[in-house]
Amino acid sequence: MKKLAKFSVFLLVLLGVLFTSGCSLGDDDDNKPGYTDDPLAGKMTAATAAKIFEYEENADGGVTITRFINSDGSLQAYLKNAGQFIIGEIEGKPVTAIGAGAFDETENGAAALPEGLEAIKLPDTIKEVGQGAFNVTGTINLLIPAAVLTVLETNDPYILYEISQSVTITIKKVTAGSENGEELETPPPQAYKIELAASVTHGTMNPKSGKQGDTITLTPVPNTGYIWKTDAALSVTKKGDSAIVVPLSGFTFTMPAYDVTVSGVEFEEGYLITSAADLAKIGNGNPLNGKYLLTDDITVSNWTPTGTGAAPFSGVFDGAGYTITMTGTLASVAKAIPSDWIEDSQGIATTMQVAGLFGSTGGAEIKNLNVVWNGNALSFSGGSALLFAGIVAGWAENTDFTNIMISGAEFSVTAPKIFGVGALAGYAAYGGEVSQCGSSVNVKVTATAMGFYVGGLLGAIDGEDVSLSESFASGNVTTTGCEKIGGLAGANLKGEISDSYATGNVNISYSGSAYEVGVGGLIGQSDAGIITKSYSRGTVSGTNTGGKGAFIGGISGENWMQSGVRVAISNCAALNGSLTHTGGGSVTINRIAPNTNADGYSNAVTFSSNIANSAMTVTGGTFTEKTASGRDGADADAKPAQSVFEGLGWDFTNTWEIGGDGYPVLQWQE
Repeated sequence: MKKLAKFSVFLLVLLGVLFTSGCSLGDDDDNKPGYTDDPLAGKMTAATAAKIFEYEENADGGVTITRFINSDGSLQAYLKNAGQFIIGEIEGKPVTAIGAGAFDETENGAAALPEGLEAIKLPDTIKEVGQGAFNVTGTINLLIPAAVLTVLETNDPYILYEISQSVTITIKKVTAGSENGEELETPPPQAYKIELAASVTHGTMNPKSGKQGDTITLTPVPNTGYIWKTDAALSVTKKGDSAIVVPLSGFTFTMPAYDVTVSGVEFEEGYLITSAADLAKIGNGNPLNGKYLLTDDITVSNWTPTGTGAAPFSGVFDGAGYTITMTGTLASVAKAIPSDWIEDSQGIATTMQVAGLFGSTGGAEIKNLNVVWNGNALSFSGGSALLFAGIVAGWAENTDFTNIMISGAEFSVTAPKIFGVGALAGYAAYGGEVSQCGSSVNVKVTATAMGFYVGGLLGAIDGEDVSLSESFASGNVTTTGCEKIGGLAGANLKGEISDSYATGNVNISYSGSAYEVGVGGLIGQSDAGIITKSYSRGTVSGTNTGGKGAFIGGISGENWMQSGVRVAISNCAALNGSLTHTGGGSVTINRIAPNTNADGYSNAVTFSSNIANSAMTVTGGTFTEKTASGRDGADADAKPAQSVFEGLGWDFTNTWEIGGDGYPVLQWQE
């Protein structure tokens, strides 16, 4: 017989004893003569019956018992065999029917009960109880008469736990006149096995077992020279039954009342990073093209970047959601300028300095990582070299960044010749994707001789095969001596930016620059690039202390057309409070973006379906094209409703949601 059936028999044994022991289940509030709360007499008051049954009065004056109940309604026992139950009357009304229900199996042969209980008999009219006789949810509170409790204590007081592994039962002792009873000690739940599928090789899994109801967090244990894939499609099923799936949240699940099998774990060749010393081995004993997995939070101090120009990091670094905290200073390593840059740079420099957790990357993947910058303000020398600096990477060539969050202190950088600085990376070029990355760090950059691209997340993205999506920067960006700065990125050179935003304030102070500077709430300069379904809302300001002037925009600052390809800005929202320029010089300011550049070319941008804060103020310019296809965008509220963004084609099912401050945020941030 199945365990649940055995459990049902035992419950009915207890209920049978309940009705035959003479034990009072409650006081007779009515005190009517001729009635008693002793079930043996075959008569029961309504007050007592209501604690044991749900019943209905029949039209002919009789009573139909529909089910047993207990104090919290968690136990349902449906009955049949009309007219033959032990109770004959309820408050003077005859029990003429017992509702049909679940006692459908009639096979005999109940399992043996502990010594002392075998003499307790069920009414002959109630047959053997089969699988499904009870509908049980939650906790069952059994009120056990003293006579039965004595037998349980002298035999096996925990038989109920042994019989049913899927129900939590609180055993209570009841005495005459007691309604709730005294709770007894609950024995520990049974443990069940957690096993890896036979197909899994090169590692094992912890823990190996768990108790019913425990929260289990699986930890893969790879063999030496192996790591596990954190994005593997894990599943937990009942052992021997692959169709029964246990819900997973990451590597965590609630242990059911049976043995389980874990499938989908994949081990592959690689290296575990458990300390700063392990991290330092990349390129110093361990290969730059290897696969690495962070297994704990670590701190690095006075860091020398991993990967140089001659030997970039080209492997996979998976942070697995852990944090690297950077303190002290950050050194730089050398990189040669790419050959196609030498002519473009017009002799400005022939070498680079690259600085970051990774100095130079090429064909790499960095993902699932938190980085906290608690380092010092950085000052780099070397007036003949261009500096590319980021907290995670300096120069990132054909590199994918996914699910990376940066926080901490201000990222302050000073150098003679700055070419690209951002919280995530200084420069992302020649392919690669930046997706679901964010920074809350303030970025402050000072170029003492010349400076170009600075952004809250990236210094610049360069190349039509480079994309930035579902990412944000919330820190302020402040520069002195640089030319192109933006709240999200300093420049978008032929790349594509989508579903992203910047909320920090952007401020530039410049003097003696060769061209007018470009300052944007989102992007400083765009060159034949694409910007769509994105927004900015920080203030944007520029101060001229001797330069030519500025191009300032809520979305993009200066914009260039290249080989007949214009910048495309569509479905964007400029929600900035103000755009400001002081100090003179030639100035062009627009809510979305100026349509001219430093060489005087016009029509460099194609605008469509853009909106802007109608209350945005301007100092040093005038808004003239307030249309969805114009430089200043169509008027909108300072904090538009979700429906407005949906009208622009934003996806609030899979990508965006409205945050606590009423502005859109990305769903992955939650």
